[in-house]
Amino acid sequence: MQRDQAFQGKKCARCRHALRSDVVFDEQLWFHRACLEEGTQALQRAYALAVGSGWVPADSRTAEKRVLLQGPPVI
Repeated sequence: MQRDQAFQGKKCARCRHALRSDVVFDEQLWFHRACLEEGTQALQRAYALAVGSGWVPADSRTAEKRVLLQGPPVI
């Protein structure tokens, strides 16, 4: 299957707009690359705020969360 046909008729999991170009498939969901990057940055900011306010210990991140916070792989 060609890459262009893989996301035909699908919507971004974050903004729910139709996917046309610059798309990323992550965690079995389709995203616009910008939407995935914005979501990753928002998660990083939220985690930093939680650590800063004492809600979460700074060393409590699992290996899976560390990978998630590093951002999406570049394809």
